Amino acid sequence: MADIDKIKQAVIDLARAQVGAHYLWGGAGNTPGNSDGASYRPSHVRLLDNVPDFDKPVKAGTFKGVPYVPSLYAAWVDSSDKGKLVCGGRCADGNVQKLPKALDMTDHDALQVKLRSMTQDQLDELKDNARDPDKYRWPRPNGALSANGYNSTLWGESCVFVPHFDCIGLVNYCFSAILNTSWSYGIGNFTQAASAKANGFVEVSPISRAESCDIVTVGSEHIGIVTNLDTVIEASDTSVGVIERPTTAGHWTQCWRLPRSTWT
Repeated sequence: MADIDKIKQAVIDLARAQVGAHYLWGGAGNTPGNSDGASYRPSHVRLLDNVPDFDKPVKAGTFKGVPYVPSLYAAWVDSSDKGKLVCGGRCADGNVQKLPKALDMTDHDALQVKLRSMTQDQLDELKDNARDPDKYRWPRPNGALSANGYNSTLWGESCVFVPHFDCIGLVNYCFSAILNTSWSYGIGNFTQAASAKANGFVEVSPISRAESCDIVTVGSEHIGIVTNLDTVIEASDTSVGVIERPTTAGHWTQCWRLPRSTWT
């Protein structure tokens, strides 16, 4: 007989191991350029070619086209509905913000920097720091990789070798790995009454009654995994990535319990 508590804890442990991973729309756990994500979407996230490309001679004032900002060590996806999206690299995380920017400039100037306005000294500084990408924050577009999507420049940590998830991708990845099956649910499979009933998902109310490995949702927009410590592990957004926080800290609207058959 299956030890349900151990299986649930294994799901939670795997989810907790992803805390600090990055958020990117459509991601299901793969590191950029590798096919190591969930089986239904193993290789969606890619690594954006570095601009400038320091393997070639780089001269100030010669940059044309998108991206309009220097973009280094950043992951991206070509989504079907939101265009080409670039990872923010947990730019708002406190530990990431402690890293120095790869360019020594004020925060105001850093958020407005564009390739065409960079000096040769700045380009040389980026090249020198590119020898050790894990020590710095790196620039990338804030939004879609297009002229219309450009708002400003974000400064996030390197995306190289980092798993990338969206909220449902994290849930599917963890349950697929531990249950040795292909979980590829959408949030609507929980929140739409007919689908929830067909899949055996039972709503738990109030949310304060949530138990280990229950699923919490915010309408049809967001989803997370409840832990045994009354916290939720979630792929939050591109500014902070995968986080764990108290269940009461989110704006969760519904809670769902999986059928016993999930674990046996």
